[in-house]
Amino acid sequence: MRRKLNLSPRAENVRDPLIVKIPVQFDLPEIKEHFDESLNAIRKQFDVAEYLISVEKLKESENIYRSQIVFLESILDFFMHEITKFGLYRIFINEWPSTDKFNNLEIPMSEVTKAITDTESTEWFFEYVNRRYSAEVMQDWSIIREQLNLIGIPWNDVCKQCNPGKNENESITVEKNVLIELYKRRNEIAHQNDRCHADAEQQGISKSFVEEKIDCISKLVNTICGMAEQKVVSK
Repeated sequence: MRRKLNLSPRAENVRDPLIVKIPVQFDLPEIKEHFDESLNAIRKQFDVAEYLISVEKLKESENIYRSQIVFLESILDFFMHEITKFGLYRIFINEWPSTDKFNNLEIPMSEVTKAITDTESTEWFFEYVNRRYSAEVMQDWSIIREQLNLIGIPWNDVCKQCNPGKNENESITVEKNVLIELYKRRNEIAHQNDRCHADAEQQGISKSFVEEKIDCISKLVNTICGMAEQKVVSK
């Protein structure tokens, strides 16, 4: 039987349909649930590390710890995006008190036009906020501070609640250093395979180091969610 070598006619002006995802407005419990689910997944990786240690694969177990640090920073970043969108929208619809930083937000005229065209809808604002912040990285401590202040969850108050028993300056320094150390180590792992530029030696990493960072970020997120919940209740 002879093979058919004729080319099939190509469909003209046909392409796969573009699927546009409409951003979902999650409530506060859902935002917290997203973080907790991700954090639990990170914690479960300790079981993998323990197994690797049991079969004397110590280097491999350290790579699990390194991956946990990278993932931990990632879920903090995602949480900050979600809480930012949540807070900004609550301010916009007058469910939270406004802030000076919110009042100074710059919005393109294209978005203003949408608002004027459909005065009954507030969806345009949430979609705009989603687009504006989706590409931004919210891992550096100063950006986290600015985003929290933007939505009316004062950074200084968050620090004080995370570090009871310390004065304001001490609590701010502690929280700042936690985020700086996590961000620095994440970058060293992600961009340098945890090696030092000076001698290319790979740094060691321990389970206790990872556990400490998990506890600190969990406390930070729980504190932010608690303060946000108070704003929701008192609106």
